[in-house]
Amino acid sequence: MESGADWIPSQAEWEAIGSAMTEYPDLFDELGFDMRGIPDADPQMVSQEIQSMSVYDPAAYRVLQQAAEINGGSLDPQTWADTLDQIADEQAKK
Repeated sequence: MESGADWIPSQAEWEAIGSAMTEYPDLFDELGFDMRGIPDADPQMVSQEIQSMSVYDPAAYRVLQQAAEINGGSLDPQTWADTLDQIADEQAKK
């Protein structure tokens, strides 16, 4: 799978990612997501912003795609946060 755009999460998945990002902004920052301009309190706005990452930040989008593969497309924000934390730890070891 070459392009991050091949992965198309459901709206519920986007909202779970948005909730995880809202609750754990430092984790997303650590993974290299550009958090500027994303309103903190609105997971739906966050999820819309992340959707546009497939275009302007394919590397970050691939991290989400990798997380989705690991967690089976969970709808639980905590599971997303845990999976992304695991990926961040692996990246830090490289």
